[in-house]
Amino acid sequence: MPSQYESLQAALKGLKAKEPDRNVVLVVDNGFMGILPSMLNAPGMKPEAHITLGILPLALSSIDTAPFGSCLLPDSSPAGRARNTALNATRREELCDLQNVFNELLSSVGARTTDRLYTDDAVLLPDRYIQMCIPEIEYPRSDLPSNVRFAGGLPRGARDASTSFPPFWDEVLHIFRTKEKKIIAVSQGTFSNFPTQLLLPTLSALASNPNLLVIAVLGSRGASLPPEIPIPANARVVDFIPFDDLLPYCAVFVTNGGYGAVQHAIANATPLVVAGSTEEKPENAARVQWAGIGLDLRTGTPSEEELRVAVERVLNDGGFAGRVAALRESMERCDPLGVIAGQIMECGGK
Repeated sequence: MPSQYESLQAALKGLKAKEPDRNVVLVVDNGFMGILPSMLNAPGMKPEAHITLGILPLALSSIDTAPFGSCLLPDSSPAGRARNTALNATRREELCDLQNVFNELLSSVGARTTDRLYTDDAVLLPDRYIQMCIPEIEYPRSDLPSNVRFAGGLPRGARDASTSFPPFWDEVLHIFRTKEKKIIAVSQGTFSNFPTQLLLPTLSALASNPNLLVIAVLGSRGASLPPEIPIPANARVVDFIPFDDLLPYCAVFVTNGGYGAVQHAIANATPLVVAGSTEEKPENAARVQWAGIGLDLRTGTPSEEELRVAVERVLNDGGFAGRVAALRESMERCDPLGVIAGQIMECGGK
């Protein structure tokens, strides 16, 4: 936080020196901690407005939700609210030491300290907190602050013309056109991407089904599996392919549940099987099942049997495909870049 705030001050100084008469609106993602001292009266230059983009699930305390990280579903009934109140109080106690560190860092740059959880201040303090998803994939909160906006997920990406399709792409197009098989995508992600956790178990779990073509995406250009690993006859492996190229042809997407992967799945109306246990992935997985667009396996290392059963269930239950198609329609009605631009203009002109 202190070093980010120092960098922010240098940037503001440079901007004001070059264009002293123009308003400055600071736009950051919710991982940038340097914005917090600026909003808590640390000495130094201030932008005219602060905007945060939420690129992870909304980690905001609410009377209607259990604490972030618990992966419990929202409950606004009287009993549910009593549960939420008790669990949120317990979470505050658990985070006491971390909250003290947060306040010590604020004090170190001359900002005022706060009694609220740092995760709450990150949402409550900006002039606008723009959540980068549609409301249907985030838990409803009756006490949602007025500064929160939903922008919808980012639009599907334009293909880089310099990127070639994998050698098996004609096979994908043929299968999709003839409907002779179902295409399943599996990706371990780009950060927590050990293939033994999800990718290889999925290949093994589905290897005996000749009615499936399983495409394993390794997540980074130039990546490969060790040569001694056998690849099932019904599987194809590729180092990298944009999800927006692949997912329109897939009946199920097996993923460890990064926020971006979930958004891509919704944008392409692809039902999910999610198995993730690191970062925010368990909360993403919980939201997927709550929204009815897939299954949460509640582990980062599912067994082959768990994967086989989950994929078959999603394939055989049309409700998942129908629900994710409805969410895609909702996403397509959004103008995320327009929302961001509009909020910048609205806040920056005050």
